[in-house]
Amino acid sequence: MSASQRLAILSAVNLYRLHGLVALVTGGGTAIGLTVARAFIGNGAKVDMTGRHLVTLNSLVQSLVNGPYEGKMIPCVASVGASLTRSSLQMDVTDKGSIQNAVKVVEEAEGVLHIVVNE
Repeated sequence: MSASQRLAILSAVNLYRLHGLVALVTGGGTAIGLTVARAFIGNGAKVDMTGRHLVTLNSLVQSLVNGPYEGKMIPCVASVGASLTRSSLQMDVTDKGSIQNAVKVVEEAEGVLHIVVNE
């Protein structure tokens, strides 16, 4: 492999390519979590997003599901008291069991979880 080919691998286009990767992003209803989710789906990842405010998160998820992105947005929202499913995932980042359950739900649905971002 030539030096120019090695440098091409490190180009921004290739360096941030996330096609085929599955991510779980917490705090999706806030600026940082939402920005991370947009960046990930913009680079081809499948993103599960959680948050505490159901109405806000549902609205944001719909805007990302219908957006012009390469990746895929998976609605995965916090809903206190809901059963643990992918579309209504109770997630409290201060509770280790809650985090483990969220990871389990995503892994069962996708078979793997590559990236976790806790905002």
